[in-house]
Amino acid sequence: MKITPKAMTFEQFEEYADFLAEMEKDKVSNFKKTLESAKWVAEKIYGIDVKTTKVTPGTILDLLVKTKDRTETSQLEEEKN
Repeated sequence: MKITPKAMTFEQFEEYADFLAEMEKDKVSNFKKTLESAKWVAEKIYGIDVKTTKVTPGTILDLLVKTKDRTETSQLEEEKN
């Protein structure tokens, strides 16, 4: 299975922020937050069912990191002096 990391849309990012806020409210541990975030991104952004797809947890965690990086990177060009 080939997975190409991509940025979230603004709407997806808002949903993700709400998801994170809910975990904060429930005082979820950092490890569990990371795990649940990785599953959320895999399922909601890429349509991957982590329970039935043969993808390693490391792949899912890497997908989280790369997706967040692409989402948080500005698409604006820096002004050159």
